Amino acid sequence: MKAFVCGSAIGLAALIAGMGPVAAQMQGPVDMITALEPERTGPTVRALKTQNSLNVQAHQQLPPAYDFPSINLNVGFDGESHLLTAEGMRTLRTLAVAMQDPKMKGQTFQVAGHVFIQNSGAAQFPLSARRAQAVVDHLVVHYGIPRTQMTPVGYGANKPYNMANPYGAENTRIEIINLSEL
Repeated sequence: MKAFVCGSAIGLAALIAGMGPVAAQMQGPVDMITALEPERTGPTVRALKTQNSLNVQAHQQLPPAYDFPSINLNVGFDGESHLLTAEGMRTLRTLAVAMQDPKMKGQTFQVAGHVFIQNSGAAQFPLSARRAQAVVDHLVVHYGIPRTQMTPVGYGANKPYNMANPYGAENTRIEIINLSEL
């Protein structure tokens, strides 16, 4: 399940105006929780979950073939930096409310930074990693979300949301991926 969360009316308007595909428009923590909840099918057998049969590591970029519950957030950063804007902080406040919900207790998340800036080349990967780390740090410091619940990973330009327009604004984002099924 993939969803795109716009952090502002401007971001929403830009996406509706044709800047990229929008799987869902969500504004609140309830929508985030719903999108991030793992799909439960059949009985849970805890003994079988002791081994990661997918051979996926939380601290590495996830292979495209795996589809974990996730949301894409339009988190505002100051220019081409990792410093959060006031709008970005408001988006993270909503995310923090969702992550503090009892339904999210015990869940683990990859905080994936994606950056698509024309003519920036190799600078995209470290910037995406710094932005993912800034999101984790903000959630830990301001909302008490356990650091052990989140793993920041930079993807650079490796995983565009809109492949038809790789430099579209919707491709620069923070993706929250629920890895609890690992």
